[in-house]
Amino acid sequence: FILNFIYLYGLNLKLVIFLLVIVGMAIAWQHRQNCRVLMIYFIMSLALLMAYLGTKTLPFSFLINYERDNYAARILLVSVFFLAPFILITLYWLLAKIIKQNYFIKLAWLLFFAVLITASLYLSYPRFDRYFNSHGYSVSASDISAVQWIAENSSGDYIVLANQQVSAAAVRQYGFSHYYKNNIFYYPIPTGGPLYNYYLKMVYQKPSRQTMAEAMNLADVREGYFVLNKYWWAFDKILDKAKLEAQSWQEINQGQVYIFKY
Repeated sequence: FILNFIYLYGLNLKLVIFLLVIVGMAIAWQHRQNCRVLMIYFIMSLALLMAYLGTKTLPFSFLINYERDNYAARILLVSVFFLAPFILITLYWLLAKIIKQNYFIKLAWLLFFAVLITASLYLSYPRFDRYFNSHGYSVSASDISAVQWIAENSSGDYIVLANQQVSAAAVRQYGFSHYYKNNIFYYPIPTGGPLYNYYLKMVYQKPSRQTMAEAMNLADVREGYFVLNKYWWAFDKILDKAKLEAQSWQEINQGQVYIFKY
């Protein structure tokens, strides 16, 4: 029940904010002689909204698919910030009404607001529950062990197809030490680079020898590694297929990370 309520609130949060803004605008209009300065905030928000709509038409083909809307989404979020004064007006108006009520009604409203604040706090954190997995993973000791093992066991120039956390571990340990043909970094960062697309093929399609060979040819190297973290979705399925295609494989930290050599 608790999670149902929290996510029902979360799903309708945009509607709640919209209603708070509309009510605040209506109140500000009624007192427009004293609220002229709020017109500046409204115009700024409207300008950013137009910028958001314009940005949605621009192609961001140099980014991976699920990151292409990030820039436009940030503009929309900033436009909402400029509407905060109208939300505050609504809350002030509502609190003024509540204060005039009897003790039990005020207590009920207090409990209601406490529940909403608690739900908002829960939704603001990375979560892994029955409804949502934030995938908010950070660099782990297993990631660092994996990049160290690869560096110690490689026999020449090589590339690694891995997620962003493993790539960050490599940069932390060894810096930007290897660049190959076409100015390709040996780990798949940034995510808009060509190697990351090959990594996505390995985890979302099939961890095939052919995909790794294409990535190796692009960078002009003879050795390639594919790194698979245990927390990745469809881990078991990808693991079994990768074992069939790879030349050899290595388990790190009791199976937290698997390394496949091609």
